[in-house]
Amino acid sequence: MPTEVLPGKIRVLKTYSLKGNDTNIILVEVKSGAAGSLKSLHQFISERNFKTAVRINSEKPAVTKINVKTSTGNMAKYSLISIPFSLTEEIDRFI
Repeated sequence: MPTEVLPGKIRVLKTYSLKGNDTNIILVEVKSGAAGSLKSLHQFISERNFKTAVRINSEKPAVTKINVKTSTGNMAKYSLISIPFSLTEEIDRFI
């Protein structure tokens, strides 16, 4: 993971194989502060049916179960792992 993280974009954080040919993709969104609506992340999750995402921001580490309706009316249901900027280099420990 690069040491520089910039707010405002959804990125593919990591792609790895779980069993055989199964591939798991983890998304990451970097937020400049503690607050943020995550609308684009919710939309992306609902369109592609991802189960996990990572948010890097100024909050303490946490895992939150998200179950929301997007602005287009689709449901986004996933686990959101939040980690602070200072632990970006340790992100593999949280996934």
